[in-house]
Amino acid sequence: MAKAKTALKVIYHAYINDDVNGEADAFFTINKEKLTFLTGWFHNDAMWRGEYMSDLLTHAGADIKNLPQKYQSQAGRLMAKAYGLE
Repeated sequence: MAKAKTALKVIYHAYINDDVNGEADAFFTINKEKLTFLTGWFHNDAMWRGEYMSDLLTHAGADIKNLPQKYQSQAGRLMAKAYGLE
């Protein structure tokens, strides 16, 4: 039986610096123009986490890209909502 090819999953990284979240890193997906928050952390959690997470996700088969600018303000709102900071 032939194995199905695994589709490369694009995951977007954003550096967020706003009044609600402060400094933070976050990962998102975009599907049919809909932005979805995956995970994130605040700057004081671990400044180095973004570096190893990107490498780990790439190793697992994800294609890591910078979040397009048009989604940046929405990204901050989604992260704030996920952490109850709205």
